[in-house]
Formats: sequence, structure tokens, C-alpha cells
Amino acid sequence: MALQALLVTADPDIYGALSPALQELGILFRTAETGPQVDFFLQGAIFDAIFIDCDGLTNGARFFRDVRLSSSKNCTTFALTNGKTSMKDSFLLGANYVLEKPLTSERLRETLRSAMNVMLRERRRHSRHPLNGTAVIWYEGNKKVIAQTVNISEGGVAVELPHKIEVGVPVRIEFDLPGERHIDAKGEIAWADSATHVGVKLLFMSAGVRHDLDNWLVDRLIESERKQPQFYTPPQQGRAHNA
Repeated sequence: MALQALLVTADPDIYGALSPALQELGILFRTAETGPQVDFFLQGAIFDAIFIDCDGLTNGARFFRDVRLSSSKNCTTFALTNGKTSMKDSFLLGANYVLEKPLTSERLRETLRSAMNVMLRERRRHSRHPLNGTAVIWYEGNKKVIAQTVNISEGGVAVELPHKIEVGVPVRIEFDLPGERHIDAKGEIAWADSATHVGVKLLFMSAGVRHDLDNWLVDRLIESERKQPQFYTPPQQGRAHNA
């Protein structure tokens, strides 16, 4: 299921900045400008992200309370400010991220990328992605074997071995991800559904290697999000809005 966002704003400039950025990441989104519209959407859907124009809507900050009382209470929230609401006050309201207007594409991309890592954490943990390549596995001291990689998740990689290695055996594994990312990790044989088709649980790797693996997995999830159909409701311009 694609990630879903709610934009609480009546500012066409905010919509103009966020709309292409969210579509690029494959995030489906709705827009709301008034209290009744926000209540309607919060009652009918669970959102992964909510952007609240704190300073652009009358009493805009109150929408953080509405979110906390809704089924979307665990979503990632963004406070959009223009100087009236401080960064400290935004975090006290419950914002996970603060974006100051006018929104710049560089700052927006940086913030959304960081937020995607959080929003996709559970999916990243459980999702498996095809990985067609080779891996070098060391075990029982200096024994070495060349394996065929099958798929990978945050916690492990499935491989085809030329011969059997028992479940529970500690290993060291090296392989490359597409995009010239090299993975070097310590782990163990965690499962086997045949004599040679096994799963290597990744137990330890350096911080830099973990960062590369996490980013690669997020990129794969973003690609899958982009394939989802998009929906949006642009704000109506030229109207007065009282939330």
C-alpha cells in the first residue's frame, strides 16, 4: 500500500512546492483547508504523514491536537511556519519536522528523504527485494564459498550455496548491491528451506555499510511507491479560509 499524506493548507505556494516532491516519492496525498475538511479526512483514513500550515491558517496549530486524537496519531507530522510559530513551539505541539516558508526544493528534499526513512521503517524491515549477484561467504575459520544471492531485506540475505552449511553456523559475507555499494557483514545461517537455499542473518556491519544498505532499501521502496496511482485535491485559490 502506498504512503498517504494530508496537506493542511490553503496556500497555493505550499501546494506547488509539496505536490511534485510528494509525487516524486510516490506518496499519495489529499489537501484540506478547514476544520471540517480535516476532520472528514482524519475520520476516513490513516495517514502516514500530515503537513500542517501552522501560521497560514487561523488557529492552524490546533490541528496537531486533532491529529493526536485520531487514528493517524502515530503519523509523521510536519509544521510549516513563517516565523510566528518558533521551532521550539512546533516541536512542543508535536511536530516531528519543521519546514520554514518559503519552502526551498533542497531543504524539502532533504527533510522528506529523512522522513521517508522513518515512515518506511517497518516496511523496510520486512520487505524483500530481488538481488541477482554473487556473494563470498567465510565460515568455520578459513573455509570459503561462492554463493548466488537471491533476495535481501534489512535483516538478511537469501542465497543459493553449492553445498550445505548448517543452520546456526557463524559466517562473514561480502557482496555488492547495484549502484556500487559494497556490503561486508558478520552473521549466521538463520534458516534453510533446502540443502542449499539458506538465509544469512546480518548481525553486524559498520555504521557506513548499514547506512548504505538502509538507503538502498529505501530507494527500492520509493520505486515501488512511485508505481502506485496518485490522487490529490488542490487547494482553491482566491478564497478566505477560517479553520
